Amino acid sequence: MPLNILMGAEPYGFGPSSKAIAIARIFGRRFEQRVDFVGSGTALAAAQREADLFASVAPTSTFDLDTLVGMVEGRDLVVSVMEPSIALAAAFSRVPCVYVDSLFWMWDWPDDLAEIDGPHEGLIKDLVSSSSPGARRQALEAAGALPMHEAQYVAHRVSTLVCFQRYDEGARAHISAARERCRTLAVGAIIDPASDGESSTSGDVRVMVSVGGLSNELTDSMAAVSWADTIIQLVLEAAQISGVGDGAVRVGGNPIVLGQSIAATSRLVHAWPTHAMFMSDLSACEFFFAPPGITSIAEAWSAKVPFFALPGQHYAHGSILRRLRAGTDEVFPGIDVGSQRQNREISELTSLILQDVAAQFGRGGRLHDLAVETLASHLSLPGVERTDLARLQGGRLSSVFGTDQGASEVAAAALNVAHS
Repeated sequence: MPLNILMGAEPYGFGPSSKAIAIARIFGRRFEQRVDFVGSGTALAAAQREADLFASVAPTSTFDLDTLVGMVEGRDLVVSVMEPSIALAAAFSRVPCVYVDSLFWMWDWPDDLAEIDGPHEGLIKDLVSSSSPGARRQALEAAGALPMHEAQYVAHRVSTLVCFQRYDEGARAHISAARERCRTLAVGAIIDPASDGESSTSGDVRVMVSVGGLSNELTDSMAAVSWADTIIQLVLEAAQISGVGDGAVRVGGNPIVLGQSIAATSRLVHAWPTHAMFMSDLSACEFFFAPPGITSIAEAWSAKVPFFALPGQHYAHGSILRRLRAGTDEVFPGIDVGSQRQNREISELTSLILQDVAAQFGRGGRLHDLAVETLASHLSLPGVERTDLARLQGGRLSSVFGTDQGASEVAAAALNVAHS
């Protein structure tokens, strides 16, 4: 029997929305469940492009808790892909919630967040268990006003189950008391199984390049466009000198950012109409260039296409790539400014990372010529070397992710939660 399910995803790049689409596709294909989607920014735009997967797609603000509570009430289940607000609304409305997270290993949660008598655990208790509507409402508003990392902790804790994507479980350096207090289930890589997507490129495209989402509440739009302009220009220059030909390269990403990009006027550059088309094109290409987001890395792995890391766009990308490489940098090639800026607010750090890329890789920047040379050498990499690289990456990523069945595991676990 179909359930009344609401899904949301964090509007931070394309990773969360790609995972939401993957899970929604499994819900429909395997379990005959149609879900409603609610979101904003890149998450909303992604769901609108894949509207056939959802019973409905509605816009909302992550800060509009009243609207979210109204959308959540009466549901059988909520599935949140790294979007704290919808999980908080579900807890307030006492609706089961499955929280999906690919960065569970990374959250820098101090142990004092998990103190039983501490303010965060007190807030969680009021939100979930208090018999006083006033106390629960006050706890909801307080949780909604928390800084991002603290809001993530509370959202994890109030959710019925956290399905976290494995990312090198052998690396235990980041385990904390706060993580141990969450009810969790480890799952494999959450990848969209859209193998039947219609191609959106010609058969001559050999290399796919994504500039990613580049849009969230922490990112200055001018810095995002500057990052995209810089990287697209590097790729176009590399394509010219590599000998692969312009038609062999396809560049895509956030259509809003690309629409403001000067470099994106090239015929090589246009956004993918749907994620299904993106996955279809990825499976047919020979190389994938993208910022080192976990989802991009996992998607390349699932398509058996070697991955090349473009410069990061925010603080998490450096951590993701370092954990992935684990001393084997040559297996996961890339270009980056290599700056490690610490002890700054996240929004300030994000802007500095984007600005560093534009300054160092732009024409006249100290890393520009080396980056073009590096990109060109990989654009024209012989087939046997690409095959060897894909094999080496596949070996490492198989140990990092475990399986590529995370979307199915999340959907099955979520239905179990709803029926329990």
